Amino acid sequence: MYDPGQFPTLEPFVNGGLPQNGNVERHLEAFEQDVLRVIPDRNYSGLAVIDFEHWRPVFRENWSKLEPYREESRRQVNSQHLFWTKNQIEAEATRRFEAASFAFFRKTLERAKRLRGKALWGYYSFPYCFNFNPKNPGMRCTQDVQEDNDRSKWMWDTSDALYPSVYFSEKDMTERKRAKLIQGRVQEGARIASKKNKRLYVYTWFKYQDTREFVSQTDMRSNLIVPRKYGADGVIIWGSTKDVNTRQKCSQLLNYLRTVIGPAVRHLNTAKNFDSVSEEDNEV
Repeated sequence: MYDPGQFPTLEPFVNGGLPQNGNVERHLEAFEQDVLRVIPDRNYSGLAVIDFEHWRPVFRENWSKLEPYREESRRQVNSQHLFWTKNQIEAEATRRFEAASFAFFRKTLERAKRLRGKALWGYYSFPYCFNFNPKNPGMRCTQDVQEDNDRSKWMWDTSDALYPSVYFSEKDMTERKRAKLIQGRVQEGARIASKKNKRLYVYTWFKYQDTREFVSQTDMRSNLIVPRKYGADGVIIWGSTKDVNTRQKCSQLLNYLRTVIGPAVRHLNTAKNFDSVSEEDNEV
């Protein structure tokens, strides 16, 4: 479910903009209608994924294009406390934001489970890892990120399954690095899932994020074998309507399914190990 209900967002401006300014009940009422429309079968027992990416519930994880949520939160606190220090403003902005953001995420899951209790509910891309980025070029999630994930136990307690994402780029990465990216994110998901006895399903895409070209056969094998090796219950191969909105794209995807995805699945059924993925933690 993409952007269900009325989560507060700044662009477009919806329900107060910031979670601490939003109305949870208004959101839940809209969310309930979306669930009933998208999942009319009350006995549905499959995967149920909430995809909301405008902001992240942990305050300090809202960087880059999500930075406006931190900036506006600080501005509101500063306008009410003109003589506070930056540290005081940061602490209060964090407190207000997370008190509200955690409530939005948790209550949304609770409402979802009440409506379709047999489904495996969870949030797309969680838990995050943020490996292989400028601040963390290695495979492992940083200690800060793991601490944030541990602080988010309320989410794992309420979720039925975890749905981390392992999308990757083509440029500036080797096939080995892409396999390591998958490994690091799956291992963090498995760390959380094992603590909470939850299912773990890994989201991947058959295209590279940057070039939008089909991923290579080796990378597709990584997409399937690495999650299995490190504890995932399954892999979700995502695609959008834009991938199949012309006759040519449909033909290209069919050919890719036959020549790359199909053979990768057959290889998965026979492979015991994946040679390009070793046990060394951060060697790339």
